[in-house]
Amino acid sequence: MDAAQARPWNPDRRWADPLITLLVLLALLTAWGAVATRRGPRPEPQRPGLQARVQELVQAAHSLIPTLATPRPLLETPGAAFWDRALFSILAGDQGDLTTSRRLALQGHVPPGSTEAIFRRSWQAAYDLGTVPTPGEIDQLREPLGGGFAYSRLRARLAGRASQDPEPFRAQARAWALPRLVALGLGGFAALSLGFLGLVAGATLLLTRKGPHPPAPLSAFAMPGRALLLALLGWFVALRFSGTVAVLCLSILPFPKAMALPIAYGFHVCVGAALLLRAEGLTLREAWCRATPGPLPRALGWAVAFLGIAVASVFLVGILASPLVRGSEPPQRELLELVAGFQNPLTVLLLLLTIAGLAPLFEEWVFRGVILPWLGPRLAARLGERRGWGLAILLSGLAFGAMHLQPVGLPTLATLGWVLGWAFFRTGNLWTAVAVHACWNASVFLFVRVLA
Repeated sequence: MDAAQARPWNPDRRWADPLITLLVLLALLTAWGAVATRRGPRPEPQRPGLQARVQELVQAAHSLIPTLATPRPLLETPGAAFWDRALFSILAGDQGDLTTSRRLALQGHVPPGSTEAIFRRSWQAAYDLGTVPTPGEIDQLREPLGGGFAYSRLRARLAGRASQDPEPFRAQARAWALPRLVALGLGGFAALSLGFLGLVAGATLLLTRKGPHPPAPLSAFAMPGRALLLALLGWFVALRFSGTVAVLCLSILPFPKAMALPIAYGFHVCVGAALLLRAEGLTLREAWCRATPGPLPRALGWAVAFLGIAVASVFLVGILASPLVRGSEPPQRELLELVAGFQNPLTVLLLLLTIAGLAPLFEEWVFRGVILPWLGPRLAARLGERRGWGLAILLSGLAFGAMHLQPVGLPTLATLGWVLGWAFFRTGNLWTAVAVHACWNASVFLFVRVLA
């Protein structure tokens, strides 16, 4: 379907311009509020964070594989939460660095009788002179310490101090670490292979004329800029309020807490899709057919190459940006904690379908299926085909990264957005970008679940 068959919306500027101004102000206020909230004080996490679990698994590898070099000193995050420090203190004690272990374990004040106080008594019993807590008290530390390698090593040390056999707890530590190390080893090998493939594919596409080409010229969108701006601003405001909608739904309907993320995603997806379809005057089926011409197997086949390009590009950008973000918490910390916190298989599956299914489908349609083909022909008419589409890919990728409101993650997200835009431009089929985005989200999800 070409642009002439669409029935674009052309809002009257007399009311559209004031509404755009209002929506811009509302979008800026909500975005500023979200960023300010992330920078301000937050509730103390009740489990170790992702960076602490990575360190835990690294030390587990050094403990279980004697041929590995001596582990490096722990990378402590400034202002780390209590349970991150607690896990680090066990790892430092395991390395024999009792000075660091004591400092981390005894730093700050904890309420008497709290789980934090039980941990301190347990640490003192394990690494210093102290009375061993009861088994029931030690069991209370399983959840806040993550029930992994560090927790089992602490249990083993406490068992030795209580003249019990520590070997069952050491076996638990090995049983926790070994399958995770195997999974991450396989994942690392796959990532390296994809990165190498991405370097070859990227060089080939940049330096030669080989590679995919759209089966037909990319369809231009006929909607005026005012209609597109209204639709995008309306969707962004809905996105910022989607969490509030989810909370309201859960307070009224007897849904489990895990439904918060699917409800929030579903709300802003419905609002955004309705507004953008109205702006261009298309049905959902017409819009999707326009964005996915050509055979599906071909689009998915090229997704493998562009996934490799994404892995290589993000890795290189991560190395360059690492001095600027060292010590910062990972992007989208709340989402990562949500993914790690649930254990029910059905709940985990629901989150996976939302994060690696619904999110890539909608976000790719918005940024690569609408914004990019709207910008590309207009900029190409002014700057020429190559420069115009290059600038369109750059701007749509930056918008994709900025939409997440994660300043620390902007280099990574924008780089991923540029690769996804390039994938759509070269193949002309949105399925390529959707498949790359879905694999990326699924990989992050599985990585977090392995460490959970």
